[in-house]
Amino acid sequence: MINSTAKSDRNSNVWLGPVIVLLAAFSYFTIFVKVPALRDGPWLNLALLIFGLVLSCRGTRQTFTRESGILKKMGAALGFLFSFGLTGLFSSYIFFMSYGLPETTEVTNELSKAPGFSLVRHDGANFTQSDYLGSKLVLVFYRGHW
Repeated sequence: MINSTAKSDRNSNVWLGPVIVLLAAFSYFTIFVKVPALRDGPWLNLALLIFGLVLSCRGTRQTFTRESGILKKMGAALGFLFSFGLTGLFSSYIFFMSYGLPETTEVTNELSKAPGFSLVRHDGANFTQSDYLGSKLVLVFYRGHW
């Protein structure tokens, strides 16, 4: 049988808050960015971030109001700082840094026609744009790891 004092000493908000904040920020860049409605209005991610931050704050407050050891208090404080910092970074990216990016239509219109060029292929042969007039041409410049 579980002792009631040992059960009440558990504080899952200390670790649950930072985990929710991390999942909310990570899911935006891996899942929600693929859906334009969720990418342009990340209200679900912001709600999860705020929920995780509130849980982290509650867990930290509970840890400091109880007679807990110094390691538990330090862990709770670090979890809260992590949650607060990641929420701030994500919010600054969403509300400030992402507005500095050009619109997709603006970039596409500017780069719709490439100027004439000539390149040397990997086998030494010349490659010119005029060889592919009338067809669509996509150039990929990749800096390899070789």
